[in-house]
Amino acid sequence: MQMQIYGISAEKITLIEPTARPPLLVRVVFRFMEPEPIVIIESFILALVTVSATELADKTMLVVMCFGAEQQNNGRILLAVVSALMVSTSVAIAVGSGLRAIIPINWLTYVSGVLFIVLGIHSIFFRDDDDEDEETKCSSDAELGAMFSTVLISELGDKSQLAILGLAVNSAFPLAVFSGAFTAFTIVTVLSIGIGSKLGSFGEKSAIHKIAGAIFVAVGFLVLFGIL
Repeated sequence: MQMQIYGISAEKITLIEPTARPPLLVRVVFRFMEPEPIVIIESFILALVTVSATELADKTMLVVMCFGAEQQNNGRILLAVVSALMVSTSVAIAVGSGLRAIIPINWLTYVSGVLFIVLGIHSIFFRDDDDEDEETKCSSDAELGAMFSTVLISELGDKSQLAILGLAVNSAFPLAVFSGAFTAFTIVTVLSIGIGSKLGSFGEKSAIHKIAGAIFVAVGFLVLFGIL
């Protein structure tokens, strides 16, 4: 008795000669279609949820809130912070393991903690309270570079970067991990700037500077003691 497969006899199937290999373009297209879309979506969602959870109440969020409270140019804050987080995420995915081998995490932690303390002391004691000078400082390239450097250094070796590194190692789709992490960073940054701006609308500039400076100093010590 002949075995029937979808109405076609197995004998007829065995008589079919193998066809030639498909063109290169067809093979490339099917190669990229092999992974299930659900796996890519899972990598994206996992990175989104993980990074969002690690960034809530993290030192980076507190720093961005301070930036939003001290300054009114939210566009420049968003540009500086998101750019720094994009670089940090790229480093974690592309060369995170190599970076950990070259630069000890402890060194990055100490540098980050000292930087926060220095910025806090500067905000408390050396910040100019004149409104015109304030606007000039907030819109200068130096201020933009300072925000970028502060966020970038604070993220190097941070738990969110290590989480991204772990996700990238365990995922076959690093671009999905990057997209999820970057989306989470953007959401948290926008929320932090908004909260900081609302806080900055109350009270005088000098009081806001001192409060922000105190938060910077507190975050710096928490980083040095390994709490954050």
